[in-house]
Amino acid sequence: MKKLAKVLALVLVASVLAVVAVGCSKVAGKTYVFDKAEISGEGVNMTVDQLSAQYKDMAFEFTKDGKVLVNGEVEGYYKQDGDKIYALESADAKIGENDKPIMTVSGGKLIMEQTYAGVTVKITFKKK
Repeated sequence: MKKLAKVLALVLVASVLAVVAVGCSKVAGKTYVFDKAEISGEGVNMTVDQLSAQYKDMAFEFTKDGKVLVNGEVEGYYKQDGDKIYALESADAKIGENDKPIMTVSGGKLIMEQTYAGVTVKITFKKK
């Protein structure tokens, strides 16, 4: 249970700071909503339905000035580099060489995926 809690905590932190892209299109001015959740790995003791319940009402809105709103409230800043989305401390911050993307875009979907201690959580959002 501790492993799963840590994975969920990491995913939630990523969610709060998250940003999204569809294909390689720009995300600015777009909103994305929950689509589906997946969980796998050794020692998983949560169902997909339980995981989905935690994200089902989540929506990300990306402003043209670099802010990301989670359920209508400003939660952070983002930069997009191709199909990768990065969480940043300010709208004018630069992506550093040690920064890791928190989301990727594939086939018109925003994908947030974290693996911790052998448990993988994958949350997918779609354009509204």
